[in-house]
Amino acid sequence: MPNAELWALFCILIVHFAFAIADSLWKVPLQEISAEKGIFIRNIFTTTFLGITTFVVQENNNFSWQEVAWAVVASFVSYWGLYFFVKAQKYLPLSLIVRILVIGAVFQFVWSVLYYREPFDWRKAVLFGFSFLASLLLTLKPNVEKSVIQRKGIIFTLLAAFFWTSSGAFSKEFAHQLGAARFGFILELTILCTSGVVLLLQKNLHKVFIISTRSFGFLVMIAFFGAIGVYFSHLSLIMVSLSSLLIIRVIADIIPIATSLFIYQEKLSTWQYVGIGLSLLANWGLVMIK
Repeated sequence: MPNAELWALFCILIVHFAFAIADSLWKVPLQEISAEKGIFIRNIFTTTFLGITTFVVQENNNFSWQEVAWAVVASFVSYWGLYFFVKAQKYLPLSLIVRILVIGAVFQFVWSVLYYREPFDWRKAVLFGFSFLASLLLTLKPNVEKSVIQRKGIIFTLLAAFFWTSSGAFSKEFAHQLGAARFGFILELTILCTSGVVLLLQKNLHKVFIISTRSFGFLVMIAFFGAIGVYFSHLSLIMVSLSSLLIIRVIADIIPIATSLFIYQEKLSTWQYVGIGLSLLANWGLVMIK
C-alpha cells in the first residue's frame, strides 16, 4: 500500500478510537443535562484543544476570508448533525445509530465523483459496495436483547445523517484550503457559538455550569477525544481521494471487534465474520488497483 494510504489508515484508526470513546461517554451526562447544554460545555474544551493544536502545528495554507466564511456556514450545519446525534442517544442504542449513519457514505462516494471530479472506477465502486456492506454487518451483535426502537430516535438519527452528510460534503475542500487543525478550530468554535445562542434563546445559558462533577468530567473527556477525532479526520481527507478513504475507513471497525474477541472473549456472529472478510477484501482490492 502506498505511503499516502498507510498514513490515511493510521489516521482513520486514531479517528475511530477517539470517536468511539467519545460517543460511548455521552450516555452519562445525558442522564442529567440536555443535549444543548452538553454540546456547549463539550465545545468550550474542543475549541480550546484545537486552538492549541492550530498554534502548535502552524499550518501555512493560503486561504481567503470568503473560504473561512463558507467553512463557518458548513460548520453551522454540522452543529445540527451533532445536536440530533446526541439527542438520538437518549432513545436508541449507539450500535443502531451508527448503522443508520452509515447511509451517508453512499452519498459521499457519489459526491466524490460529481463534485471533486475523482475518476469513476467500477472496481472502486464494487470495493466501496463491499466496504459499505461490511460496515453494516460489523455492527451486528449476537445474543443481545433487542432494544425498543423508538420512532423519535430514528428521526433524530436520520436528521443527524442529513446535516452531517450535507456539511461533510465540503470538508475535504475546507481541510485543503484552511488546514486540518485550523478548519477543526473554526468548526468547533462555530458549534460553540451556535450552541451558546441556542441556550440563550432557551434562557438557559446562565445555568450552563450547574452540573455534577462526574458529568462535567465526562464532557471534558468527550471533548478531548472529540478534538483528536476531528483533527485526524481532517488530516486523512488531505492525504487520499475521498473514494479511497471511504473504503479504508471501514477496516478500523475491525479493531474493537478484535479486542472484544481476543481480550474479552466475546463471541462474534456469523455476519460479523462475513463483515470482517468483506472489509479485508475491499482494502486488499484497493491496494491491487493502485
